[in-house]
Amino acid sequence: MNALLTLLSGLSASISTRQQKTCGLWDPALWGATVNEGGHLSLDQVDIPALVAEFGSPLLAVSRSKLIQDAESFLAHVEAALPGSMIAFSYKTNCIPAVLRELHSTGCAAEVISPYELWLAEKLGLSGDRIVVNGVNKDYVFLHEAVRIGAASINVDHPGELDHLRKAATRLQRKARLSLRLKVDRSSHFGLGIESGEAEEVARRISEAPELFEFAGLHFHAVADNDDPGLHVSYMITALGFAKRIRSTLGLTTANLNIGGGYTVPTMKVMSRFEYARQRFLGVPARPPDPHRGVPFSSYISSVARTLETYCKTNDLARPRVILEPGRAVTSQSHVMLTLVHAIKPNTAGPDFVMTDAGKILTSYPCDYEYHQMFAANRMREANVVSYHLMGRLCTSADWLAKFRCLPKLRSGDVLAIMDAGAYFTSYSSNFAYPRPEVVMLDDGKAYTLRRRETYEHLTAMDDIDVLSSEDTVLLPRVEERL
Repeated sequence: MNALLTLLSGLSASISTRQQKTCGLWDPALWGATVNEGGHLSLDQVDIPALVAEFGSPLLAVSRSKLIQDAESFLAHVEAALPGSMIAFSYKTNCIPAVLRELHSTGCAAEVISPYELWLAEKLGLSGDRIVVNGVNKDYVFLHEAVRIGAASINVDHPGELDHLRKAATRLQRKARLSLRLKVDRSSHFGLGIESGEAEEVARRISEAPELFEFAGLHFHAVADNDDPGLHVSYMITALGFAKRIRSTLGLTTANLNIGGGYTVPTMKVMSRFEYARQRFLGVPARPPDPHRGVPFSSYISSVARTLETYCKTNDLARPRVILEPGRAVTSQSHVMLTLVHAIKPNTAGPDFVMTDAGKILTSYPCDYEYHQMFAANRMREANVVSYHLMGRLCTSADWLAKFRCLPKLRSGDVLAIMDAGAYFTSYSSNFAYPRPEVVMLDDGKAYTLRRRETYEHLTAMDDIDVLSSEDTVLLPRVEERL
């Protein structure tokens, strides 16, 4: 059995190496980047390897120009196809307040799934009518705050939330604007079942309490990284069919149709189940995405708009305002994760091990289930001819960044750039044994800090440990202070 797995791994790795070398992801212009005179990766006129020397490693860098460009492009395509829509950026996708502030400056609203995210949206100056409240297992405190701020829509995920909402609306003497999250995928645990009658029963309860509840509309969500407008359209038709039914049976008008997110990014992809299984068992990465194939977002959203218009006209429905909840489609390409090569360890059983400080457990968990292009940022003009296993810094074999990845012949001190790091990299980052990295913004040749690197004091700031505060205890100096 082991011999067979070794044979399969070797064959798959050979195929993967060929796919990586010939894929269309080697052009840094895909991310708005260039190669400067020194052969280094450059973004917003900033030398990327130099950032590590200045700010340390690992490090997350955000291109302000690319961030704004991608947000404005998304907004423009939606407005052209679906005038008057609301774009509510998914806070869970990227939780950096300064990034969120930039997105709000372009016109993006907020989609939040937790009390913290709701608090943050308020701190960033958003009024309630620019906030969509999502999430599962929403408790009374969360729902009370959502009603208090007058959220544009509180998307009900299960019937029990209505009891909390009734109590909050009564106490605040303020109507709660509610939408129903529909379960359009039978295998999902999210949303209210249509076929079971659950969704219609919740709609009925809302209609019977007009003094407390305002019916705002319907919500559904497609799968992540969806490049098939046909799937989105089919879900939308299901939702519109339900809208037609509750208009007839309950007299409820669907003012808003929230079609969720899940829109793809051409330079990265979520692995299929087969690809994920192959990576887990054989260590072989997925086939790289082809950035020049797939459906452009402009065509994707136009297809959705045509279906919406046709269905509403055919069924005598007033066309609802559309709400979208993009995440990765807006922020993915503008961020890059940087990590330093600390050592190369020979490996007689396969590719050599490259020891980095950016394994999936600490900083790069999305690399576990997504394909991300990687560059040797200080060796951009060299051929990518050597296959490596890129490892993290924790004492577990599970902490790897990528395996069987083609790069130039590496040496200690090289800087690796992980592209498309703007979706879930910061949200999933961990301070397991190490402080989380700094986040910097790149803007017109300059770099400045958005989020400081965590300190040891930060890691213990919430702990109540006598030994850390005792005047009689002598603490050993940090390693940096002893050097």
